[in-house]
Amino acid sequence: MVALSLQQSIHRKPQVIVGAFLGLMVACVLGLVAWKASAFRESTLVRAQEDLMNLARSLSQHAANTIKSPDVAMTGMVELLKYQNPLPERFNEYLQASTRAMPQIQFFGVFNADGTWRYSSLAQLPNHNNSDRPYFAYHRDNSSAKLLISGPVDSRLTGRPTIILSKRISNVAGDFIGVLIATIDCEFFSSFYSEFNIGSEGGITLVLREGTVLARWPAPSSLLKLTDTSLFRKRLDEGHAGSYLIASPFDGLKKYIAYEQASEYPVVVTVARSEQQILEGW
Repeated sequence: MVALSLQQSIHRKPQVIVGAFLGLMVACVLGLVAWKASAFRESTLVRAQEDLMNLARSLSQHAANTIKSPDVAMTGMVELLKYQNPLPERFNEYLQASTRAMPQIQFFGVFNADGTWRYSSLAQLPNHNNSDRPYFAYHRDNSSAKLLISGPVDSRLTGRPTIILSKRISNVAGDFIGVLIATIDCEFFSSFYSEFNIGSEGGITLVLREGTVLARWPAPSSLLKLTDTSLFRKRLDEGHAGSYLIASPFDGLKKYIAYEQASEYPVVVTVARSEQQILEGW
């Protein structure tokens, strides 16, 4: 009887049944489309983060390589000056040759214990005193022989934002007798980063481990300290590399950021792309 009643209802209102069937089919199709779109969106974001992490890894290695060659050369120079007092014309020529061999280096300089210039790769020995620079005070007061990376500072010679690589010079007894420096124009990194297509809202940043921005592309209106961001408050303590979604401290846009700290030096490279531009194709 029930089957007969249902059959009679179908005959009486076929349009209702067809409409219900079509509605069910449309719902299924829309659900499938929504699921596919959501899955494609997620895969797009995952691929983008993988690409950002790969780029951050490569640029972190680039930063390490850029620093490594002058670090090795400076170690040899410090050892030489520990035991010898070379003639200025000979050692200056050696510094000039070292500068020519490393395109990232602007110049090498050696300061006496009072901050006056002793040697330089420059054509003329500058006459200003550098004992007021923070890196000079650090080496004067600390016996560590490790390379110090500091900056950016406005160079007294070029007026441009500059990264300073420096080492303490000690005598055989371990007493402080001066500082050796090598300088890198911040534009060296910024110009290199500009060659990568990460979108008009993206950015690549070189940062000291304590949060000071050394170089960035595109250049910000003013260089920031990122010490209070989650990257430096938490994430770097959890691992040397990763990616996550943030509101950019530079322009406030929602971005995916990948980061990696160099293995040998306290510098971090971050690569960011806006979520909007990543999902434009989606």
